[in-house]
Order: sequence, then C-alpha cells, then structure tokens
Amino acid sequence: MEALRETLVIAGQDVKNALRSVKAIVFLALYAVGALGSGAFVVWQLARINKVADKQIASLATQLSPEQVAQAKHKLLLQALGHFISDPKQVAYYIAIPVIVLFFFWVTRTFLPFLISLMSYDQVNGEVYNRSIRFTLLRSRRGAFVAGKILSNMVVILGITVVTNLLLVGLSVWLIPDFKLSSAFLPLLRFWALTLPYALCFVGFLSLLSSLIRSPFVTVLVGFFGIVLMWLLYLLFAVWDAVHVARWAIPFAYNDWLSSYLPSHQLAGAAVFLGFGLLFAALSYLTLRVKDV
Repeated sequence: MEALRETLVIAGQDVKNALRSVKAIVFLALYAVGALGSGAFVVWQLARINKVADKQIASLATQLSPEQVAQAKHKLLLQALGHFISDPKQVAYYIAIPVIVLFFFWVTRTFLPFLISLMSYDQVNGEVYNRSIRFTLLRSRRGAFVAGKILSNMVVILGITVVTNLLLVGLSVWLIPDFKLSSAFLPLLRFWALTLPYALCFVGFLSLLSSLIRSPFVTVLVGFFGIVLMWLLYLLFAVWDAVHVARWAIPFAYNDWLSSYLPSHQLAGAAVFLGFGLLFAALSYLTLRVKDV
C-alpha cells in the first residue's frame, strides 16, 4: 500500500507539472489540431458524399421502398469495402460502425506513438539530468518513481484523446445529417478502451529509453526515429518471407487485432500491447535500479 501511495503522489505531482508546462500544452494542442483537422476533412467529405447520394436516390425514391433504398446503400458499401478487405465478416463489422469513428481510431493508432515520443522522452532522465531525482528517491522507491511517471504520462496523453473524440463526435453530429450517436457511442468507447494498452506500450518504451539514455535531447531523437524504425521493420518483415515470423516481435504487428470483428482478437491484441508495456516498464525499473543517479 505504501508503494501505491508513493506512485499516486508522484503521478499527481507530475500531472500538475505537465499541465503547467508550455511544452506539454503545445504538443497536445498540435495533436488535437492535427487529429481534428483530418477528422473534420473526413466529416466534410462524408457530408458531401451523402448529399450527392441522396440526390441520386431521390430520382428512384418513387420506384423503391425505404427498405429497398437502404439495401441498395448497404450493397454499394459492401462492394466498395470489398475492394480493400477480403474477409466479408470484417467488411460487415466495419459497415456497422460510423466511418468517422473508424477513421479516428486509425488516426489515434498512427500518430499517438509519435505524440508519446515527443511528450514522454524525459520522464526519467529529465529528473536525472537536473538531479531532482535524488530528492524524490529519498521519499519513495525507484519502482514507485517509474510507475508514477508512466501513470502521469498515461493520464495526460489519454486525456487529450478523450477531448478530441468528443469534439469529433460534435462535428459529426453537426455536419452529417444521418450520423447516429447511438450507433457511434459503443464503438467509440470500445476503441478508446483499446487505446489504453496501446498507449501504455509506447509510454513504457519511452520510459525504458529515458532510463537508458542520460540526455533528454538524445532520447527524443532516439524515441521518434525508433518508432519510425519499428514501422519500417514491420513492413519489411511482413513482405520478406525469410524473416516473416520476426514481425511478431514488433508491437505494430498486432495493430489489426485491435480493430478485428472478433472480440477474442481485440482482447488478445490489448493483452499483447499491455504485455509489451509492462515489459518495457520492468526493464526501465531494472535499469534505474542499477543506475547511479
């Protein structure tokens, strides 16, 4: 219980410092603007496509019943997605979810790791660099210090995803006439929950780098380009048969599991990302434990 109290105290103080930090506000604002900007573009395009479709269907409205019109729209969507996705069950799963919700989940999975690399690079070595960690460790355990730093970063980073999700839903309700909040709420909540272990994976990765590297400036470069390298290695392993199995050692290999139509795949993907995050956090703690600070 004492270790938990120390973790929560460190996390709470770190969240307060992050919210007062200009750096944190700038990077969070950039992410929000980028995510909402791309989301707003998709919302605008969907509204535009719906208007064109309604005009085309209006000419057939006298010949078709409302049920037949809905079936025609559904068939067109199936044909469009069938060009990109071979599994008909996955296609049916995507069609049942509003496009803007799927798009925003894709944006989150694509850009959140890079936001984390810019936000969390100094979570350990920032205090080592200015020697304030010595005073913190006089009153807390090293494990509580690492856990508190990771927890505070999770709170700040995921807080902005909640705000941007709510703003994007508001834009969708305003600009897309047939957008149904009832059909979007549960998928949005589910995808946000799946974002938690996904984010933890990369926060833990940055915690490990921050424990290994003394300079915060070097850490931000290594973290950013390390995530880019993960992407490149995953793409290389995916197409190179000789090392195809090696792709499972890279977190990005499990991205598609989070958006699978099978709940078991979603849970397995979340468990894998959670495992990666806990592994990175444990390695960060072990590194700090043997390090002279």
